[in-house]
Amino acid sequence: MPLPLSTAPETATAQQPIPMPDSDCDAVYLRGFRGQTIIGIRDNELHEPQTLAIDLVVGRARLQACRSDDIADTVDYSALRKWLLGYLQDHGQRLLEAFAARLADLVLEEFRADWVQVSVAKPRRYPDVEEVGVRIERRRQRSRHQDADILRLIGGGMSPRP
Repeated sequence: MPLPLSTAPETATAQQPIPMPDSDCDAVYLRGFRGQTIIGIRDNELHEPQTLAIDLVVGRARLQACRSDDIADTVDYSALRKWLLGYLQDHGQRLLEAFAARLADLVLEEFRADWVQVSVAKPRRYPDVEEVGVRIERRRQRSRHQDADILRLIGGGMSPRP
């Protein structure tokens, strides 16, 4: 049975918990970011910027900043926000799915993330819908070289984690 309008959550992204990939992953997040960009497939969407609501959760295995208290040992959310503003200006995608996937791939690369969750929505796209959007998760792909290094450490009796 649907919830009455008076008790429905404001937005789905703000109300749902953020699942972590495992217990050894710490995360920095931006929730409720709003920015303007050109995106869409219909002619009326391609001439005027429209608002996107974006939530980003950027995870790294055991953030060193938890011990060091040093901004250099974490994902700087101020830098992440500034970078996201630039991405909105020149992304070149038409679909939210492509926008979110490229955003996730770049965050993995640019911010040395191990895992990222991206939610992108168009608020009030239709008068009877709060928002439409996509949510994706991506993990960093380990290279064969990294796997070989881990196996060497384990084989030598050493653990790759402190």
